[in-house]
Amino acid sequence: MKIPLANPDLGALERRSLLEAFDSGWLTSFGEKHREFEASFAKEVGTSASLAIGNGTQALHLVLLGLGIGPGDKVVVPSLTYVATANAVKYVGAEPVFADIAAETWCLDEEKIDKVISHGVKAVIVVHLYGHPAPLRDIAEYCKKKKIYLIEDVAEAPFTEAQGLKVGTVGVASTFSFYANKVLTSGEGGAITSNDLELVESMKQFRDQGMDRTRRYFFPIIGYNYRMTNLQAAIALVQLGRRKELIEKRLELSHFYRDELSGIKGITMQPIAKWANWSPWLFSILVDNDIKRDSLIEHVANQGVETRPFFIPIHTLPPYVKAKKARDLSNTVDVSKRGLNIPTWSNMPNDAARQVVSAIKSFFRI
Repeated sequence: MKIPLANPDLGALERRSLLEAFDSGWLTSFGEKHREFEASFAKEVGTSASLAIGNGTQALHLVLLGLGIGPGDKVVVPSLTYVATANAVKYVGAEPVFADIAAETWCLDEEKIDKVISHGVKAVIVVHLYGHPAPLRDIAEYCKKKKIYLIEDVAEAPFTEAQGLKVGTVGVASTFSFYANKVLTSGEGGAITSNDLELVESMKQFRDQGMDRTRRYFFPIIGYNYRMTNLQAAIALVQLGRRKELIEKRLELSHFYRDELSGIKGITMQPIAKWANWSPWLFSILVDNDIKRDSLIEHVANQGVETRPFFIPIHTLPPYVKAKKARDLSNTVDVSKRGLNIPTWSNMPNDAARQVVSAIKSFFRI
């Protein structure tokens, strides 16, 4: 494709930091860059602590392990999300319970959660989807009332705000991804933030093969090797320092797309709530029902533009078709079958953005 869906924005600063880590001889975890990143990330997000992790999926797994969620427990998750959110629940032997999304945000809200709450639900994983946060204040109050854990999956919407609250600071723990197409990247990589220092210590032990925190090479529990390397941290640290720049560029691109595409009959823009501070990961649109989305994908691909359909609802995937779910998942099904992501990267040239718009408009004969 001439214009890919995503492209990492890496430059001289990332290269220099990476070479500094390389020259230090400390390539694996716990090097200087690793320590500096964990401290800086917690400060930037606004929590007491953070853990650098190998990827976002591992981060979700560690949170559930640290909370002691396991066989016999249930966790509410949206069906419209990347499959890792549900997979992590299965990793610990618990059962995902699928809830519908709200049409106004494409995320969970307290009403949708309440429809699937039952005995045995220990937590809700709220996913901030495609750069838009869920209504955190409402959900946090609901979870507190029900005495269940709130976990934030922030992989797609870092540094946003919802109802006056900073995303990544509200749940008992929050998970992040630094995959190559994310807002911030280290190639692979992830993080967990939390204000619960006892939980942080528990997750840290699980992350580090289960080794006792005070007695080296003594392993009282079975743990995992879920650590971020010093090399990954070197890149992530610079990306973190550039976060305002990277997000602002994505916002500028997204505003351009919104201005250019909003008048096209047959396309609906991603809704943005008045209480939300948006941080676009991938610019998202809905194609009206009477237009074949896949035909649009094929059309723009022939003009060198890569796009991506929305996630397939998890409750329809073979491993999960028998899982407990809400009776009504109509918003999830509708948004999934009509949703399309178009190229979104912070270093996209203006002429490339105009080519994306031109390719879409030509499909609608504009």
